[in-house]
Amino acid sequence: MRNWIILIMKPAILVGGQAVIEGVMMRVPGSYATAVRDPKGNVHIDRHKFTSVTENSTFFGSQEMKLRNF
Repeated sequence: MRNWIILIMKPAILVGGQAVIEGVMMRVPGSYATAVRDPKGNVHIDRHKFTSVTENSTFFGSQEMKLRNF
């Protein structure tokens, strides 16, 4: 029964982050951004769209593969 609960539940928000020199990088499904502070104290933000390799793959996206991981 526990496996069924895991298959049905979907996280509401998937956010990840990592420190970079004088800043932070954050990733959410579909995009990522890096924010850094320059020596004068100004914050610079660089944003990009992102598609995961597993989202584009038919191998990783198959229902059979998802069930095998459990």
